[in-house]
Amino acid sequence: MPLEQFREYPNDEYRQGITLQEWGGSYWLISSRKLEDGRVMHDWVYPSRNKQPIEKTLPWKIKLGGSKEEALETLRHFAQFLK
Repeated sequence: MPLEQFREYPNDEYRQGITLQEWGGSYWLISSRKLEDGRVMHDWVYPSRNKQPIEKTLPWKIKLGGSKEEALETLRHFAQFLK
């Protein structure tokens, strides 16, 4: 089971946010939203190959790194940019 932590965007009327997920030793950010019953659902997309959508849907993810250290370094990089 992946480890997940959801953060809702402040003042978002649709309860959208972002989930930090650890899966298979890698760390990801996933576009997500919180339902009325409190469950967190990930946004799913149809990725494309050769400009044609493939049939399988996947969570809308961005890889931060292949380890906790790589993920932290990626987040530090963007935090420094925002300062």
